[in-house]
Amino acid sequence: MGNYNIRFKIANNTDERQAIYAFRYKIYVQEMGKTIADVDHDNQLLKDHRDDDSVQFYLEDDEGVFACLRTFFSGDKPFTAEEIEDYGLEKFLDFKKDAICLSGKLMIDAKKRNSSALGILLGSAYKYGRERGVQFDFCNCAPSLVQLYEMLGYRRYKDNITDDDVGYRVPLVSVLEDVQHYQFIKSPFYRYAKDLPNDTTSADWFAKNFKVKIRHIFRNLVDEEVIWKYFSNTLGDYGIPLLEGFTEKEKEALMAQGTLIGVKKGKSITNRGNWGESLYIILAGKVEVFIHKNDKEFSLGYLGRGQVFGLSAFVNALELANTVAIKNTELLEISKFSYQRLSKKNPTLTHKLNLNLLKILSKRFSHVTDRWVNSLKQKK
Repeated sequence: MGNYNIRFKIANNTDERQAIYAFRYKIYVQEMGKTIADVDHDNQLLKDHRDDDSVQFYLEDDEGVFACLRTFFSGDKPFTAEEIEDYGLEKFLDFKKDAICLSGKLMIDAKKRNSSALGILLGSAYKYGRERGVQFDFCNCAPSLVQLYEMLGYRRYKDNITDDDVGYRVPLVSVLEDVQHYQFIKSPFYRYAKDLPNDTTSADWFAKNFKVKIRHIFRNLVDEEVIWKYFSNTLGDYGIPLLEGFTEKEKEALMAQGTLIGVKKGKSITNRGNWGESLYIILAGKVEVFIHKNDKEFSLGYLGRGQVFGLSAFVNALELANTVAIKNTELLEISKFSYQRLSKKNPTLTHKLNLNLLKILSKRFSHVTDRWVNSLKQKK
């Protein structure tokens, strides 16, 4: 499909908005299997309380809507208390009324994901935001997508959050006038930003007020050896079964593909009902794993430093179990996207990884089988 068939639009009537809500339902519910509370299954529409107050961007071709993005602009209506807390907006509210927007519901049809469509949608939305005087665009995403957003120019700046519908999320912000940052990371937004007037006030303020932490670094700006040194110091003498048989260089290469995330005590990491897209290595802290059976929740036990979870869902595209941080926990998340990219770049490394995944799964299956056999013996 050539770009000449793509039309960028902003929804101006009910029919256009309904088409977007139907497309969301198709992607989020039917394709991705997400379990979301407020879904209109009868009409197969996905809509929430922010939609009526937001600008709906979308792309269409001769077959209809195939990509969409929603943005709520602060000048239109006030933020809710929940939005202010989740995104840490209280620090940004001294900027002018129209300086902030919240973007979300970014989706694209699977058949178009390797095309230029996403760039067209996001680039057009960026230009629209600049025309409205926006300085900060906030969003959140699953840990598996952090690296993609960072490549666009978004940055991590605060603790992560848990969404009741979609689970653990990473808040991100893009400073729309920080043309130097866009240029430095080779963001596709740079091509638009460089030709616009850019005041450095917001970029300077952000740099002063939000110091970069180790788990907020950009993977493409930091040497793999530096990342592995940090992981080694964090893990201490604890081994990582997932990396058994790896050379130091292979360990560095794999760990550099991951995304560091911190989870506070009591917070959920993965939610039952959502499909696995990542596996997680525990660098510090402790995690409890739960399963549901007959409408009841049962604990499968605890996992600690050096251990891995999310394996079965990652390998077999199964529903996730519920996992909760029992202590403040630091994780390395490796997404399927990172795994697929690495498999093309270094097939020998991913072969070793696959063997270790099978070993871990086999060991856990054996452990569960032993527990089941012992429980049967006790009943006799």
